[in-house]
Amino acid sequence: ADLQDEISQTVAAPLDAVSQKIEGMASLLDESFSRVSGSLDSISSQVQGNQEMLQGLVSRSDMAIERMDAVQDAVSALHAEVVRLNEEVLEGQERLANSIST
Repeated sequence: ADLQDEISQTVAAPLDAVSQKIEGMASLLDESFSRVSGSLDSISSQVQGNQEMLQGLVSRSDMAIERMDAVQDAVSALHAEVVRLNEEVLEGQERLANSIST
């Protein structure tokens, strides 16, 4: 029985050490995964914030494009009116010149 106890103790001591090492490694892995999870949550939150900011920029850009289109339409309308007025002035000048020469 003493020999069997001695063999059990000889085998048990290294097994206990291995078991403790495995538990320590499991604890370190658990902490590491917890840190990684926290980092991923933070990154995900930052990405979502960036997406919202980009969506706001796209929305403002769309509004700016609409305003530019309205300005271009207004400029085109003004140009057409200037052309029409120039034609009227030229016609008036021709009538005046014709009335003076006759």
